[in-house]
Amino acid sequence: MPDRPVIDPAVLAKIASLLCTTPDPAVVRAACTAKLGLAEADVDPAIEAAYERIRQAAHIHRDRELGAAVTRLDTLYARSLAIQDTKTALAAQREKNHLLNLSPSDAIEPDADPADPTAPDPETRRQIESQHLADLVAAVDAYLEPLGLTGCVHDTDPDLVRLAGEEITALRSQISNLKSRRKGRRKATKKSKKKDEK
Repeated sequence: MPDRPVIDPAVLAKIASLLCTTPDPAVVRAACTAKLGLAEADVDPAIEAAYERIRQAAHIHRDRELGAAVTRLDTLYARSLAIQDTKTALAAQREKNHLLNLSPSDAIEPDADPADPTAPDPETRRQIESQHLADLVAAVDAYLEPLGLTGCVHDTDPDLVRLAGEEITALRSQISNLKSRRKGRRKATKKSKKKDEK
């Protein structure tokens, strides 16, 4: 039995791509000799090696691929938020939820701790979350009112409203911190002016 010829991995990759995209085997054979420069005797072993490569690519490690996909989506989410691209961040989160089967109807409710009598039951928890969302909608509406855009939030995706509400809450906190810092600086300036006058 003759040894198989050693074929460049880059050539094998091109042949595998041709096999996946070209339905006619004769076209693949012709491309191997004309475009890839293979000898006629090397074409069949090269095509068989490319098919083997395709078979190996089909054997995926589901957990590893799932982990890689989740990591890519988390990275995209973080980068999108860093540049304040909320739409892309939300799309990445939606895709991650879809990938992990975390749709609202399939979401797993954490079991209430039987030892904790104050833990809300699932219905009460939903009511609290619904009230929180309503508060966020009201906050977003309050910011949109001067622009004449009130009411448009109600037709928007709840996740987007939640993100917008959280951003507004964070901005309010930052503004409050800035105001208190300014007051502190003004008081310090007034005190130093009084000392200078004395």
